[in-house]
Amino acid sequence: MGQNEARRWAASVAGRVGSNIQRARKDLGMSAQHLSDGCEAAGYPIPRSTIANLESGRKETVSLQELMVIAQVLGVPPITLIYSPFQVADMVELVPGVERLSVDAAEEFTFRNPGLSNLADLTEQAISLRGLEHAASELARRARLVSSGDIGPEAARGQRGLDDQSIADLARQEAQSIASGISTILRKARRLRQRLVAAGVPVWAVPDELAASYAESDDTDDAGVIVARPGSTREFS
Repeated sequence: MGQNEARRWAASVAGRVGSNIQRARKDLGMSAQHLSDGCEAAGYPIPRSTIANLESGRKETVSLQELMVIAQVLGVPPITLIYSPFQVADMVELVPGVERLSVDAAEEFTFRNPGLSNLADLTEQAISLRGLEHAASELARRARLVSSGDIGPEAARGQRGLDDQSIADLARQEAQSIASGISTILRKARRLRQRLVAAGVPVWAVPDELAASYAESDDTDDAGVIVARPGSTREFS
């Protein structure tokens, strides 16, 4: 495959990205100048002329840095600028000479084609761990609000004539139910932490608001295998 073919493929990728940037920008009612200003504010200036050339197809390449910053300013995942959800049934060249449906190319781009490496699995596990801990944090926040009376219990919604004691009982029941849900989530999260640590992945510290819940949750996974508490010095082999 010669340089002309490689250049053609690179230009087709840049053209697709430029078209998707323009669509996302217009959906937001944002001008090219405002997008350029946003990139500068984000710390990586991209001139309006560069954006205009990219959107029109005159710019035959797009850098990773440009893609990341523009996606950040537009508030969209970078992959949607490469493989738009509005083009999922289109055929695209994954690499020169290799065609895929856009939806399949997007799937391969996001960990679904791990190949011989375990990097995709580890990345997915880290993302899953982050998601589980975020969910647990949100539940813990709701439990605090319900327990303090700042918001009413879900079971009291729409009910009239409940006295203070009845509301307090419902709040206590909801807080207990939430605590059980957090415990279940954190058992799964702990197993993910174990796998990541065993693979040599440096995992972030346990969020402060979950430290007590991690400590209180059961130390065995569903198979009855003892695992280390977050922050322990136990090593896995």
